[in-house]
Amino acid sequence: MEGSAVTLECCVVASPAPTVSWYKGDNLVTDKDGVDLQFNSSNGKATLVLKYATVANSGLYKCLFQNTLGSASSQCHLHIQSNYFFTNCNCITSTRI
Repeated sequence: MEGSAVTLECCVVASPAPTVSWYKGDNLVTDKDGVDLQFNSSNGKATLVLKYATVANSGLYKCLFQNTLGSASSQCHLHIQSNYFFTNCNCITSTRI
């Protein structure tokens, strides 16, 4: 839901330790305001956290691990629902004649 935090996780077992890259579609995701990227090489877990998800964050995400021996990837489709609500509603009444 819009405004909520979303965490994507991806795990790998690799030696030598890999680098990790996250993509939304074909675009590289970077550590910036509202996005937190972490990789724990001791357990092989990579996380992407969207601190305040919006509908614009919806899309295909891919986690790519690479080292000198090769690469591995995983992907998922993220769908963020909008928070639609009404703030000004007029009561509609009907009178039967």
